[in-house]
Amino acid sequence: MPEKLRIAYTTCFLDVSGVTKINFDILLRLKKEGHEVRVITTEGTGGWDYMFETYLDSPLDLRQNNKKGRFEKFIKSLSDNEINIIYNTHSYWVYEHLREIKKALPEIKVTDSLHVLEPFCFRGGYPDISANKYVHPLMDLSISISEDLKSYLLNNYDVDKNKIAVIRNGIDTAKFKSSGKGKNNFKKDLGLRPDSKLVGFIGRLSEQKRPLMFLEIAKRLLSLDNSYFFYMIGSGGLKNKVLKFINEKNMGDRIFLFDKRADIDHALWGTDLLLAPSLYEGAPLTILEAISSCTSVISTNVGAIEEYVSDFCELIPRGGEREEIEQFVNKALAQSGDKKKLQIASKKIRENFDISKTAKEYEREFLRVLGT
Repeated sequence: MPEKLRIAYTTCFLDVSGVTKINFDILLRLKKEGHEVRVITTEGTGGWDYMFETYLDSPLDLRQNNKKGRFEKFIKSLSDNEINIIYNTHSYWVYEHLREIKKALPEIKVTDSLHVLEPFCFRGGYPDISANKYVHPLMDLSISISEDLKSYLLNNYDVDKNKIAVIRNGIDTAKFKSSGKGKNNFKKDLGLRPDSKLVGFIGRLSEQKRPLMFLEIAKRLLSLDNSYFFYMIGSGGLKNKVLKFINEKNMGDRIFLFDKRADIDHALWGTDLLLAPSLYEGAPLTILEAISSCTSVISTNVGAIEEYVSDFCELIPRGGEREEIEQFVNKALAQSGDKKKLQIASKKIRENFDISKTAKEYEREFLRVLGT
């Protein structure tokens, strides 16, 4: 019987990002397989407290201690819980203390997950930090979400290719599989006719996701076809600018805003087209969820999106913003909503990107690192 994993999931803080969501989904499945999981945050718990009981036990928050006490409490937690593997995501503190951690607990294995190339290294957990000459030699495994990201590491850093495993993101495909029965329920909730054209945006209201560009696309589409309606699900620092744009352009009767929704599947089943105009990305779960729901997608060609779903959605090359907007508009107007094509794409997502498959691959790699 394989050794039990006793995982310390370390992260800076917990948020509502796709990275946190997929990591918790993976860890929850590992826990259900009989492995143990301990969550440790190094910069505070963040704003996702209401999800802890749903997924895992409440986290240990190291920020409540002073600098010396933080490290001592961390090592004590690892020892008391007999942790045999650290799984780090976005904690710069853990990277900074790797040498001390290995010295205090020589047998412990340290792994991390690499999701996205940021324009700048704002915090830990990104490829350029994990792969540098001070961190990489102390790592036992880095999990990359794409072959493209792995190639970036190999081409730009002196890294050991045997320490890098590629595991693609996954979603709960059963949750998002559309039977067709509830297709127009979301439109009905919004007071729309079944034949209304509903276009969605799901993501943080941040510079990365470009919600204001989504609104520019919406404005342009409405100038060409008055049958369109739009919704945005997400919150973030650009919310006031989003509200200002909608008010100034008199689009309030055409755009529905939601800070968050637990029933993204319900929304996607009633969505004709999802737009993802991100400036940069890893591999957005929302795109996988949309395709699994038989929803058409148009996205900028960034991150691992092309590697994941180039056959299943329309991709816009990065360029000038005005040029990108026009391409989004033209492709949106040309959407046929081919039902058979969407069903084939949905089936492919279920076959290749189910979260259970992803979790099994993580389990296999973690056990390999432990030598079992």
